[in-house]
Amino acid sequence: MNIIDGRLDDPRVQALLAHHFRSARAETAPGSAHALDLSGLKSPDIHFWSAWDGDCVIAVGALKRLSESHGEVKSMHTAQSHRRRGAGSAMLQHIIAMARQMGLSRLSLETGSWAYFKAARAFYKRHGFAECSPFGSYIPDPNSVFMTLELPPEALAHRIVMHKVNTTTMAEVTWKSPKGKFIGAGKEISEELGRKPDSTDLNERHPFDVEICRIPAGKTPYPYHSHSAQWEFYHVISGSGVVRHKDGNSPIEVGDAFIFKPGGPHQIVNDGTHDLVLYVVADNPIGESYYYPDSNKWSVPIPERRLLRSDALEYYDGEE
Repeated sequence: MNIIDGRLDDPRVQALLAHHFRSARAETAPGSAHALDLSGLKSPDIHFWSAWDGDCVIAVGALKRLSESHGEVKSMHTAQSHRRRGAGSAMLQHIIAMARQMGLSRLSLETGSWAYFKAARAFYKRHGFAECSPFGSYIPDPNSVFMTLELPPEALAHRIVMHKVNTTTMAEVTWKSPKGKFIGAGKEISEELGRKPDSTDLNERHPFDVEICRIPAGKTPYPYHSHSAQWEFYHVISGSGVVRHKDGNSPIEVGDAFIFKPGGPHQIVNDGTHDLVLYVVADNPIGESYYYPDSNKWSVPIPERRLLRSDALEYYDGEE
């Protein structure tokens, strides 16, 4: 992923911004919408960035300077295809770093109070933002939530003894396939603790990823699949279900723990009447690829994450 300055005139960027603008306006009460359109983002007091995965724009974000010491985060949006993959976090961290370089000591934002914006509020909270009173030209509005982040000098910012989160108050991320066959939810504990999934720095990437996965009754969160290099550990917290693997199906219940090595296809199905909740711990190696036996598909990360299906080829095919 590459974050660059500008490109507001690029049609791909404009398309993502237009989607963000329409979505935000559609989910906001009349008179309470503050999302900027393209002309608004071209104001001289606004810095704009776009994040790219190859030729695909995957996230956008902007910083509006309110005063010598105060800035506002604007137009944060991640493409649906790259949600839960660290693009939004990378963009926000970039904006925070740029705010520091500009000499700002406070960064604030406005988002919605409606359920649609719950995930956004949780996202900003886990990056250190706290609710505050209206700032700048904003006025009190029951449809708005205002948040702010103090930016101490860099030396003080690194004097953090321990980072702690509480999973009982953590926002849950949900996902669903287009036809509803695959449904799941998760609390991304490691990302709440600052993990950057796309970083190649192990201190930022973390050597493992921890998630609380919740599977509704009668559903499975993912297709039957295997990993090229990733190890996955599971521990059942509540509920019961069935694990499909290469040797058949195995029932699971509270207290069961199991592991899958690289190359081991697996799928967890909740065949019960209550939610199935599990801890999932994975080592998330760089350059990981996946295989889906039922559909004979591969998911590969280079040069960009892509799903494909192909017959076997000779090594020099197309090369000479």
